[in-house]
Amino acid sequence: MRRISTSVLLILFLQSFAQDQNQVDSLLAITTADVSAQKKVDAFNELAFLYVNIDSTTTHQYALQAIELAEANDYSQGIVQANIQIGWTILRSGFMDDAAAYFLKAKALAEELDFLEGIADAAHGLGTARMDNGELEEGLALHEEALTIRLEIKDLKGVGLSYNQIGIVHAYMGDYPTCLEYFLKALDIQQQLGNEETIAGNYNNIALVYERLDQTEKALEYYQKALAINEKQNNVRGMALNNLNIVNSYRDLNQNDQALSHAEKSLTLSRELGAQRLISLSLGNLGALYTDLGNYAKALDYQYQANVMHKEQGDIPSLANSSIQLGEIYNELGRYDESIIYLLEGKMMAEDIGNPDLLASAYDHLSDTYVSLMQYRNAYDSHVQFKKLADSVMNDENTRQLARVEAEFEFKQEKDSLQFAQEQERLAFESDIEQRGFVQLVTFLGLILTLSLVLVIYFFLRAKQKANRQLIELNQEIKNQRDSLEALNQMKTRLFSIISHDLRGPMSTFIGFYDLLSNHIDKRYKVDGDEELKKMRIHMHDSSNRALQLMDSLLKWALKEEDAIPYHPKKLDLKRVIFETVDALNPQALAKKITLESTITNTIHVWADKNSLMTIFRNLVNNALKFTPEKGQVQIEAKNEEDTVVVIVKDTGIGMPPEKLEKLFEMNEKKVTRGTKGEKGSGLGLNLVYDFIKMNKGTIEVTSEEGKGTTFSVFLPAQKDEPVLLY
Repeated sequence: MRRISTSVLLILFLQSFAQDQNQVDSLLAITTADVSAQKKVDAFNELAFLYVNIDSTTTHQYALQAIELAEANDYSQGIVQANIQIGWTILRSGFMDDAAAYFLKAKALAEELDFLEGIADAAHGLGTARMDNGELEEGLALHEEALTIRLEIKDLKGVGLSYNQIGIVHAYMGDYPTCLEYFLKALDIQQQLGNEETIAGNYNNIALVYERLDQTEKALEYYQKALAINEKQNNVRGMALNNLNIVNSYRDLNQNDQALSHAEKSLTLSRELGAQRLISLSLGNLGALYTDLGNYAKALDYQYQANVMHKEQGDIPSLANSSIQLGEIYNELGRYDESIIYLLEGKMMAEDIGNPDLLASAYDHLSDTYVSLMQYRNAYDSHVQFKKLADSVMNDENTRQLARVEAEFEFKQEKDSLQFAQEQERLAFESDIEQRGFVQLVTFLGLILTLSLVLVIYFFLRAKQKANRQLIELNQEIKNQRDSLEALNQMKTRLFSIISHDLRGPMSTFIGFYDLLSNHIDKRYKVDGDEELKKMRIHMHDSSNRALQLMDSLLKWALKEEDAIPYHPKKLDLKRVIFETVDALNPQALAKKITLESTITNTIHVWADKNSLMTIFRNLVNNALKFTPEKGQVQIEAKNEEDTVVVIVKDTGIGMPPEKLEKLFEMNEKKVTRGTKGEKGSGLGLNLVYDFIKMNKGTIEVTSEEGKGTTFSVFLPAQKDEPVLLY
């Protein structure tokens, strides 16, 4: 199964530094000093810039003050920079279209002024907004425009920012080698500038590229470098981002506890900031993680919240990712129609933005869901598309080069063919003039058309036959696998039957000889006073009986699987059946100092098969004794309800959680639990109980509370005429 990366490549907007209080105080002093209006506007814009990663509300306030003062003093460059800062604060909140409007306004004004730095800064912001909205080609063009201007005006810090953003666009396009090249260029510049926060941002983005290239250890190394810097500088946004993305490395390493810890930190920090986009991505991360852990209820809750927020924010790449993950969750829950809807929605968005990773994930999960729906043709087509997209970038490039060569070759062929046809037409026309005229030309053209049609039909039929052969082969493979599984299942059942049947005879003989030997020792050697020997004999007797009970259960289960259980229902005295059960299991109860009693005093009749009924109550009471601590109670009650008899087995044991009750009657070795004295069950007992009650036309209900006990209620028909049916 192809795992979707939940870190839809994030942007650490490498344009603000950790807040320096001395710098803030200095700038605030300028805003109230006796200086020019332009200097005050620049100070307000610089303050807005300093707070953009820390407090979007404060940034917005300072930017508005800058605009008001700049407009009053006709300082157009100050208006440009203030609009850019407002655009960044809105973009931080995840509203791409609203942010783009401010960047466009700033860019238009800067172009009127021929203000190159302003044009570059506005193009940088607008390119980021377009990129986040899935408009990758336009975003790339704007960032390249900003880079050209910054190289021209020798703005080293700006060049580093442009390299970073261009790298991110290439990452969204799936071109990771080019992406990594730009990120390393950006890192080199930031290291020259000695800016710790922007270096941390570059480490974060380089880690994301290594993650996409499946170099998990290297990705984790860069994430931890970035996180260490941001923790040192108390950069809350940086820490939220690093914790968000580091989750995927721990998921890939199957260290789910670490992954969950970082996912929860990311959500907490993002909510502290009020950063809507980081909140939505953190929710999506938790949804993906709980999907890995198999907790689909929590996964669905988190992923649905993320999906709604991505729609509100217009974040198309993240929305595509979230939709694909919802499709995966619904598939796991068996809600296949909803799964198909979300997967197709995610696929279309991935196609629109040209993201090959998301598109491959969508096809992979579509293939699985179509198999579940037994739509094997659709499953096969989706799998073929997935395999194509899963090829390396180099293979994609080779394919594109081959396509170009083929196109050139086909063009040459068509050209030569056209020239040949024209020459033939000329010769035919001249021949027709000389001989039979225009009729031969029409006949010749008709022949060419007929041959072309035949060739088209021929190639179409060949393609169809090939597809049919592939489908037949796929169906045959599925049938062979099904037949093989059925044969293995029958062999397993038969094997259990043989083992339990052949072992039961010797075990019964052993118990008989043991009883004779025990009686002989009592009569011959008079060892009543030897308590240690007495305990050993009791333990050996109990262990032998438990082994025999296990073989009985195994034999009955095997017979049940082969539909060979004898069923001879008749009118039975329930009081006697319960008495025999209590009598057989009373030594086990006494050993644990448990009070085992039946409150049935009246004669109550049930219509059932005696052997299977004894098995039902023996397993229920044995189960109750196993999970009831010393000095506890196990009680059996019975009552008539119209044509139904209700038998209740309740204990004061350790109880069960709700999630265990849901799968209580399934046979699964993973759910076998040891008793209060370390007793280990076989996992067959309750499975037999359920099937035997069903065989006797009855039903069973269970209620339980942890720490208080469990109650089993068995409903059986009181007479032959109107049995209780199991629906």
